[in-house]
Amino acid sequence: MHCRDGLGGRGLCPRATGTFAWPEDRRHLVCTCGRTLLFRWKTRSKRPRTVIPVLRTGLRCGGAPFEACSFGCLEGQQTRMDTHALEPCEREVLSALRRRGVVCRLGRRDGALIPSSEENRQRWYRLLGHYSFRLFLRDLIRLRHGAMVEELTHYCSLEVARHYLGEVDDLGLIQWRKRKAVLKRTDVRSFGPTLEWYVAEVLRREFGMASIWNLRPSKTSGGGDYDVVACADGLLLYVETKSAAPRNIEATQMAAFVKRVATLAPDMAVLINDTQLRMLDKLVPAVQQAARHELPGLGRMRRLRGEIFAARDCLFVTNSEPDLAGNLGICISHFLRSRSALGRPLF
Repeated sequence: MHCRDGLGGRGLCPRATGTFAWPEDRRHLVCTCGRTLLFRWKTRSKRPRTVIPVLRTGLRCGGAPFEACSFGCLEGQQTRMDTHALEPCEREVLSALRRRGVVCRLGRRDGALIPSSEENRQRWYRLLGHYSFRLFLRDLIRLRHGAMVEELTHYCSLEVARHYLGEVDDLGLIQWRKRKAVLKRTDVRSFGPTLEWYVAEVLRREFGMASIWNLRPSKTSGGGDYDVVACADGLLLYVETKSAAPRNIEATQMAAFVKRVATLAPDMAVLINDTQLRMLDKLVPAVQQAARHELPGLGRMRRLRGEIFAARDCLFVTNSEPDLAGNLGICISHFLRSRSALGRPLF
């Protein structure tokens, strides 16, 4: 049983008190939704004892009992994952990572704007497939405390902005205050987490891959988190997502990405920047520079098609022009065909 919508819309985890026979040295719980919880004993009676989890932010949890959870210390010294509390596709990806010696847990997902029901998630997925809607959504998140429809027309017409705003309203993600649209979720501060969810859904829905997003590694030298990891047919894919314009992405971020690739050792890795701007001006040189130190045998990156670049047919840099899902498909098919003894790459 998972936390469906981050902090439950009220800043509180829907999982609450439960009865556990818990070791004395445990100081933290990690809910299956990925949030690390502090706890204190409610009573001083003998075990089993009732514990009240408390979020790192100090907010007390309230709601239904914990039925399954993973646990570990906040510093990640004794972390393990109860895979029975995960979806089958998530267990498959985590098992593939463990076989590579990488232990991960679900990161905090409260910053992603995702509807709670499956039907609404289907509609949300279709909307996010439009580049203009993703640009519109970035403006809406930036002006999350209140935006008039005229303020959301930087990348689309007024008519299209009204249509998009109506769709978001129908999904129950906004409320109206003095003719201004306000996000109901106050914890959504950037488009990045929502983009990670969308890319994971693209891999699952379009390519039949088991996928998981926002993974926090334990005891790795790469630092940061793994935005999207997927697997299928023995292939392990790592996707790094960037929603900012290339000029706002620093070389240190590219170096960290390459270091995570070296630590994870996936079969293929993709850096996807959700933009229609050029990759060759900044991002491709930054990745090549970082690879000289972390992946010295990688070689130079070459252009496959449009703004899709590849090094040794396994490390890709791409934008979302003309289509994010299509570009991901080109990268995956190029990698698989380059590994086939009976075929050849298309590009």
